[in-house]
Amino acid sequence: MRISLLALAAVAAFFPVSCKPSNASTADSVKDVLLYGRGKDSITLDPAAASDGESTKVMDNLFETLVDFSEDPKHPAELIPCLATSWEESQDRLAWTFHLRPNVSFHDGTPFDAEAAKFSLDRLVFGGEWGPQTAPYRGNFVDVKKLEVVDSKTLMIHLKRPSVVLLRNLAMFCASIVSPTAVKKEGRRFGNRPVGTGPYRLHSWKKDVRVTLTRNEKWWGGFQPKLKTIVFLQIRDWPSRRVQLEAGEIHMVDNVVFQDIENLKKARGVEVQVRDGMNVCYITLNNEKPPFDRPEVRKAVAMAVDRARIVDRGYFGFAKAAFDLIPPTIPAHSENVAPKLDLSLAKSLLTKAGIKPGTVVELRVMNNPRPYLMEPDKVAEILRDQLAQIGLVVRIKKLDWAAYLKGLQQGEHQMALIGWTTDNGDPDNFYGPLLSGDLVGGTNYSRMRNASFDVLLRQARGISDSVARRAEYQKIQKILREQCPLVPLVYTQIASAYRSDVHGFVRHPIKIRLAPVFRK
Repeated sequence: MRISLLALAAVAAFFPVSCKPSNASTADSVKDVLLYGRGKDSITLDPAAASDGESTKVMDNLFETLVDFSEDPKHPAELIPCLATSWEESQDRLAWTFHLRPNVSFHDGTPFDAEAAKFSLDRLVFGGEWGPQTAPYRGNFVDVKKLEVVDSKTLMIHLKRPSVVLLRNLAMFCASIVSPTAVKKEGRRFGNRPVGTGPYRLHSWKKDVRVTLTRNEKWWGGFQPKLKTIVFLQIRDWPSRRVQLEAGEIHMVDNVVFQDIENLKKARGVEVQVRDGMNVCYITLNNEKPPFDRPEVRKAVAMAVDRARIVDRGYFGFAKAAFDLIPPTIPAHSENVAPKLDLSLAKSLLTKAGIKPGTVVELRVMNNPRPYLMEPDKVAEILRDQLAQIGLVVRIKKLDWAAYLKGLQQGEHQMALIGWTTDNGDPDNFYGPLLSGDLVGGTNYSRMRNASFDVLLRQARGISDSVARRAEYQKIQKILREQCPLVPLVYTQIASAYRSDVHGFVRHPIKIRLAPVFRK
């Protein structure tokens, strides 16, 4: 067996200098370690403050929510109990009562109870003294009126109006339950020193190098995780991650570049999982900045996009053309929201808008792969060439991930490539975060503000009848056809690759769960 230097370093960190293990015990210990190679570091490990996948994939193993998603790959969006064992809705649909799991403790020994659950959700929903300065997902909880502790194991959530998405929102990473003791102790530093109830706990975090997790020996789950240590390593470029995986120097990678999937499947000692994702990649157009403050210009951009070419050259066939934010795997999906390819009409719209050929526009792109965008540079270049056909000169600006997100939230961009992976498997989780007026400055990077859209969105959240709810989303889609606030591009598949001695991993479209994983 080849023992990588990275693995040895990770193991050695847990042994005092005076009692370093023998070679044999080191080999045994290496099997307790998983080295996870990824393109970028996390931004924060505070669930209420995070909005990016690199942060959530770590937090998925540190924290838990009241409600969770099934681990069954056939029903990944099905809701199951987690820190709440059961729940019920009141007759007037304005309150939900949650019965909490007993005998659960946070990593710091603080007991989990209704007060801790209320504290966690209060800081997310209302902010207050202990809330983060920015909570990107706060707008998803605008229907919450107040939280009430009924007793130590019973929490009640009171609503302003009925909501069929509340349970799904509570299963999202942002609603993770955090230790009140740790938040009050660490304050604004909590995102660097997180404490949850999950199967793993934070051991150390060296920014832009690695995040090291160790097993929570007192986890309440029905089994003890076999891995003692998980190390998330930042390895910026894909060729380096691929080479290290093939050499056995790291054990798992995600964001696999699609053009390498077939070769990786043939590589000795490597396994690949490819699954349909619940995601979308799109061009966000800043509706507040010229020339994209006019619907006709936004429509012209949409009509210049040849999605088939993007699927073929940018995703090597591991994607489907998107004309709506909502993927086909989620109810209310439509094929007729964004305009189809029509270069002649696109040029005509620009002429009527007074946009002259040669007009320069900036397209921002991140410098790291995302699940919905494995090769940002390549897709950006394809779009540059396509928009040139209608007379727009695209200048590509590449930014580091943290600066990229900050710029989007502050509305610095004209155009940008970005995407979304659902947090809860509901159509509201696409239209709400990405276009709600409540989330301008958060995840509504297009900065669309449309009162009629927001009213319909709120109404759809309260409709329990699936047919009636679909009809409400059709009204929403009519507004989006008229306004074209952004340009959906593709829905992508998702792929993870790992060494053949890694077992128990199931690629989930929403969460990265490593508690069942072991090596042998």
